Amino acid sequence: MLVNEFDTKLDMQCILSMDLDVELLNAAKKYNVYAEGSLSLNNGGIDLYAYIPTQKPLSREAEIFISRYPHSRLGNTYSLRTDSNECGELMRLRDLLLIKSVMIDDVYYSEGLLHVIFRFHSSQLKSVSDFILKTKQQIPGVVPEYLGKSPGLLKILDHIDSRIPLYYISLDTTPPPSQLDPENNPLGIPSWTREIEYLSGGKIGAIYYTPSAIRADNEKVDVISERDGVFRVFSANPILEFLSEKMSKLPIMAINRAQRFEKSRLKMDIILPEVYASTYLDIVSESTEKFPEWEITLSGSCRFSYVDKFMEQGSPV
Repeated sequence: MLVNEFDTKLDMQCILSMDLDVELLNAAKKYNVYAEGSLSLNNGGIDLYAYIPTQKPLSREAEIFISRYPHSRLGNTYSLRTDSNECGELMRLRDLLLIKSVMIDDVYYSEGLLHVIFRFHSSQLKSVSDFILKTKQQIPGVVPEYLGKSPGLLKILDHIDSRIPLYYISLDTTPPPSQLDPENNPLGIPSWTREIEYLSGGKIGAIYYTPSAIRADNEKVDVISERDGVFRVFSANPILEFLSEKMSKLPIMAINRAQRFEKSRLKMDIILPEVYASTYLDIVSESTEKFPEWEITLSGSCRFSYVDKFMEQGSPV
C-alpha cells in the first residue's frame, strides 16, 4: 500500500471545527443529523457534500432534513450538496485547499459543527496560521481544536475506519509514451510517489514525494521541501480525470488517492468508504474499455483493516 511510503512526510496536522452559517448545515443542526463530508473545487468555487448512511432506519428528523434538499442515493447512502454560491463562507475552505501541501483527510458534520482535518508540511505553518487567524476574523466560530505534530496518515485512516469502514483498491497501469514526456513528468526523475490534493479544470494538483533530496529547477515544480523531497506539481492524466469525473457525478467520496511511477508502470491506489467499492470498480471496468492502451490491471482489493496483514500474508479464508 502506497500510504506506507509517505505516511509521515506531511509532518503536521490541524483539526478545525467550524460553525458556518450554511443553510444545509443549519438544517442538519436543527434536525440533529450526523453526516460524513467531502470538499471539491469547482469552477472557481467549492462544493461541500454531505453523506448520510441509511444502514439503520432514519429518524423522522433525518427524513425531513433529506427531503428539503436535492439529493441522490447510492446504495445505502444519501448524498446532498451545497456550494460557495449559496454560502460565501465556504470560500474560505477553497483558500485552505490551495495552500501548498494541505491534504484534506477527513470532513464530517456533528452537533452543529463542521470538522475539517488536514495534514501539511511544517514549512507551510505560517501559511496555515495566517489562514486560521484571517478566517477567525471573518467567521468567529472557527476553532483549531488541534494544531501540531501529525500522527501520520495510517493512524488517521485507522481512526476514520473505526467510524466508517474503508476499502482499499489498487490498479497497475502502463502509461502510453505521451504520459512520460516532461510535461507530465516535470520532476525529470525515473520514479516518484504522489498523493492527489485535488483535480480542477482538467489539471491534477498533487504532492510528490521523492526517496531523497533532489534539486528541482523546473519552473512547473513548486518546492515545498527539497530536503525532505516534497514538491507540488500540476499535471494531466486522462484516466485519473475520467475516474474523478465519474465519481463526482454520482457522487462517490474518496478518502485518499495515491500513485507511484516506476519502471514505466503507474500504480494507482485509492482508499474509499466500503459502501462505494463496488460502484468504483464498475467505473474502473468502464475505463478499461475507454483506455485499452493503458493495460489497466486490478492488482489489489480488500477491506482497509486487512491491508497490512493480508496483502502480505494472504486472505484470512
